[in-house]
Amino acid sequence: MTLYWHDWFATSTAAVEQRHMMVQNQTFRTNALGSFHTLVRAMTTDPAMILWLNQNDNSRWNPNENYAREVM
Repeated sequence: MTLYWHDWFATSTAAVEQRHMMVQNQTFRTNALGSFHTLVRAMTTDPAMILWLNQNDNSRWNPNENYAREVM
C-alpha cells in the first residue's frame, strides 16, 4: 500500500531531498490502510509534497494550482 500511495501522490528525489522522502514514506506507512481523508490531510502538510508541487510559492494573489490538480 505504501508503494500504491507513493504512486498516487507522486514525488521524487529529483526535486526533493531524501530526508523529506523518508518522512513521506513513514506517513504512507502510518496511514496506508486508514482513512483516505486523514491521508490527504497529512499529504497536504507533507514537506516532500509541498516542495514537489511548489506549494511554498502559493500566495493569496497568485495561487499555485498544482496540488489541486494532483488531488483531483
